[in-house]
Amino acid sequence: MKLLKEYYFDVSFVILIIFYNYLTKVWDKFNLIGLSLIIISLPFWLLAREQLGDSFTVKPRAIKLVTSGLYSKIRNPIYLFSSLTVFGAILPSRNLVQYFLFFILVIIQIVRIKKEERVLEKKYGKKYLRYKAKTPL
Repeated sequence: MKLLKEYYFDVSFVILIIFYNYLTKVWDKFNLIGLSLIIISLPFWLLAREQLGDSFTVKPRAIKLVTSGLYSKIRNPIYLFSSLTVFGAILPSRNLVQYFLFFILVIIQIVRIKKEERVLEKKYGKKYLRYKAKTPL
């Protein structure tokens, strides 16, 4: 329950998109693919947020270098799995506005990743660069 309370906005946002795109349309392969993406990626998104713990911030800050759990395999699992979840939510819409907004979201996330990388590299130096070199995305 704690996990849902902490990330209520994220989950609520996806649920609203799902209601709009999944309950107002006739189901087809896009709905099935999108729902599959949501079912697979949403738990990983929430797990990544949980594993990041107190290091999760709105503004990029180097509180702690998290390199365990999902972060041992993927440098940015929150961005990856949140993008997959949102894409799964909008896929059945076939709405260019939603697709465009998703594209903007991805660009914003890439910019944020670059800012976070600079902050982490500045604080952790070679330790972060080694982690970055061995861990994709």
